Amino acid sequence: MTRLVTLTAERIASELERLRAADAADRHWQRRLWWLGVRCVAWYLGGIGLVACALRTTNLPLARVLFGLGLYVAGLGPLITLLVFYFREHR
Repeated sequence: MTRLVTLTAERIASELERLRAADAADRHWQRRLWWLGVRCVAWYLGGIGLVACALRTTNLPLARVLFGLGLYVAGLGPLITLLVFYFREHR
């Protein structure tokens, strides 16, 4: 039986080094995306917390402000975080 492909030790070492570098870059991206998700969830929970405070207060003007602010924070906080991340990565 003849050998169709013969790889040199240098070629194998260079391919392994390339794969290690690609794996490190993938882990970096996974870490960055995980923290992006954490920040988005924090914004959302902060907004829900403000809505909860609005529902618990007896001061009507303060409740209206807290409720509106909670809706804005829960809706726009994650969106703005995602947009900032996108524009920072694609400049």
